[in-house]
Amino acid sequence: MSNNKLTIEDLFTDSQPINEDEIVQILKQILVVERDNNQVHFLDQKSLKMEEKIIAYGLAKKLLKIKGVIREEEFSASQFHDETGLKKGSIDPAFSNLKDKYIIGKNKNYKVIGFSLYGSNILFSIEIIKRLKKKRPDLFIVFGGPSCYFLNEKLEVPCASLYSSYTGKCFIERGLIDAFVIEEGEETFFELADNFLNNK
Repeated sequence: MSNNKLTIEDLFTDSQPINEDEIVQILKQILVVERDNNQVHFLDQKSLKMEEKIIAYGLAKKLLKIKGVIREEEFSASQFHDETGLKKGSIDPAFSNLKDKYIIGKNKNYKVIGFSLYGSNILFSIEIIKRLKKKRPDLFIVFGGPSCYFLNEKLEVPCASLYSSYTGKCFIERGLIDAFVIEEGEETFFELADNFLNNK
C-alpha cells in the first residue's frame, strides 16, 4: 500500500461497483469493529470531520449487512452517538447536512422521478404515477426506456403498448408525464432534473 493519505473521496468510483477490498483497505485505517457486538470504534477521533465519520460508519454497517453479520444497515443520529460516544451536538448538524445532500437517509422529498418503461411494466408505472401525482402534483415525472423508443420528436407516434387495444385511447392522461426520453437517457435524465430544479 502506498504512503499517500487516503480520504473518504477515495471511495467514490466513476465506472465500477464498490470493491469490498478497497473499502476495507480504507476503513481499517479509520475504524475497527468489535467482533462480539459489532460496535464500530474510530481509531483516531480527530483526523476526520464528523460527516466523514458518519459516512465511514455507514459503509462499515453496509459491509456488515452484506456479510450477514447484522440485519439492518440503517442507523439514526442517536444510534451513531450511542455506539461511538461522539458528541451529540456535533452529530445532528452533520447528519442533517448529509440528508440534505441525499447521501444518507430515506428522504421522501424527491422532486424528480424517472421510470424506465418496458412492455410489461407500463400500466403499473402509469398507475403509480397517478397515485404519486395525487399526493404530490409538484413532482416532475420522466418516462424513458425501450417502450419510449418508438416516439417521434413531436410525441405523435407512441408505441402500441401505450394505447388500449379495446378503446384505442392512450393510457397516459395529458399532464401526467412531464418529459419523455427517447434514446439513451442516463445523461439526459440528469440534464432534465438539473433544468427542472434550477428553473431553466
